[in-house]
Amino acid sequence: MKKKIFIDKFFVPANAEKEFIQRMNYNRKFLKTLPGFIIDQGYRQTDEKGNSTFITIAIWENIDAINNAKEAVQKEYKRIGFNPLDFYEKYNIKWKEGFIRKFKDQVIIMKRLVSISSSEDIFPEYRNTPIGLLLEYHNLKRQPDAYAQAQMLIGMCMDNRKHLHIPDNFAFIIRTGGANLRYSEFKVSYAIAVGNIQYIALIGHNNCGMVN
Repeated sequence: MKKKIFIDKFFVPANAEKEFIQRMNYNRKFLKTLPGFIIDQGYRQTDEKGNSTFITIAIWENIDAINNAKEAVQKEYKRIGFNPLDFYEKYNIKWKEGFIRKFKDQVIIMKRLVSISSSEDIFPEYRNTPIGLLLEYHNLKRQPDAYAQAQMLIGMCMDNRKHLHIPDNFAFIIRTGGANLRYSEFKVSYAIAVGNIQYIALIGHNNCGMVN
């Protein structure tokens, strides 16, 4: 069975930070004792008012390990007399959970580049998605639309000669040498968990000095 990545996101008011961190540390320590647990990471982003968004990401051996962990956590809460819903309500903490899934179970290796000179050249599975729109904006010179929030994450090279023709606010963009996102885990996690991004494009280019 495939490993599963489980993510929790919490919005924590500034005046509840101490109590929340104590509870989070207790939970993370307990989870590490359970069968099927592999590793976890925690991230935090704080706004100008001192309110914080906490993100925890845990990797488990399989879905059964996660389900068993949920049961074990509920038993532990009952044992210590802790009610998480009452705790969240008391401190006005907002909580969301979910899985991170791969876009496809199978990776397809392209044997050649595909030129995009018309909308018909865009693969059907990408049409009417942010990936398709990216190609329309950049390759086909589609007129820019207005966006209030990012629709996707783009990873691309830091090369100053390269830039995209896309509307304002259309995408989060991470620029690194050779478009290598290996050390950008927090930024990618933030885009997914806080920005609710579901599409990622990794863009390379010819004659890249970072990889040649």
